[in-house]
Amino acid sequence: MTIIILVLQQACFLLIYGDIAAVNCHYKSLDFRAFLCDIVCDVVRRLKTGDVGFTSINDMRILVSAAAKVKLDVTSLQQYLDEISKEGDMERKLTDLTKLRKTIMVVSIEAEKDILERNRKVFAKEEHLEKAEKRLQEAKQVERFVRMLEIVREKVQQDIKEV
Repeated sequence: MTIIILVLQQACFLLIYGDIAAVNCHYKSLDFRAFLCDIVCDVVRRLKTGDVGFTSINDMRILVSAAAKVKLDVTSLQQYLDEISKEGDMERKLTDLTKLRKTIMVVSIEAEKDILERNRKVFAKEEHLEKAEKRLQEAKQVERFVRMLEIVREKVQQDIKEV
């Protein structure tokens, strides 16, 4: 039963894509040509059933490239796989950019928190500095008052000596 299905798949492939190994294939052995066609048919089957992932697309590209090297006419299949591969690359780039955007957002939020904390500390230091400046002003006033008292004391001393 599975042999019949495989033969039918290959016959459908030949009807759709033509005999891709007809003229230019380096190998004259029909068995080897059939093997190569089986590989190409398997790639087409996997594409049609959606049995693909990024690594399997690369594997398929390698198989189809090998088939092209022995002069099988698989250019349309190569182009299709190249397009899929480019789409996969774009999806990976989009995923990477999305991750980068999330990382930047997290870093930005943390940087904002850090800035707020530093500003809070600066404001606290400024407040402490303002209080220290007030105390310094008070100390200077006390010092001026003490000097005035010294001057008054000296004046009183002189007045006492004169009397």
